[in-house]
Amino acid sequence: MSFIDLATSEYHPINKGINGNELDAQNIINISEDSIGNIWIGTDTGILSKIELESSSFIYQITNYDLNSEMMPVSVCGIVDGGNGRLWVATTHGLVDFDATRGKKVMTY
Repeated sequence: MSFIDLATSEYHPINKGINGNELDAQNIINISEDSIGNIWIGTDTGILSKIELESSSFIYQITNYDLNSEMMPVSVCGIVDGGNGRLWVATTHGLVDFDATRGKKVMTY
């Protein structure tokens, strides 16, 4: 996966964030942007990744969250910004209310 700089038409691959975390980019199912500009990526392995751009110079951090339960693996099928720091995450086993500011599942429906 890459960002493209529309001003220069240069590609900037997303491999490892400045915080050292890597993106599980082999199994991406969904990509969404929240109201404050973070990019959220959902995978078929139940990983929800947040890419935070530090500036327009393509410096970023990656944070990964595992939405799998101990009993049931999931795939992330859709991501919608719910406002107020919340995301609604559609999975193969229900709808997750995710608190993006704390990085935690609130409830699964």
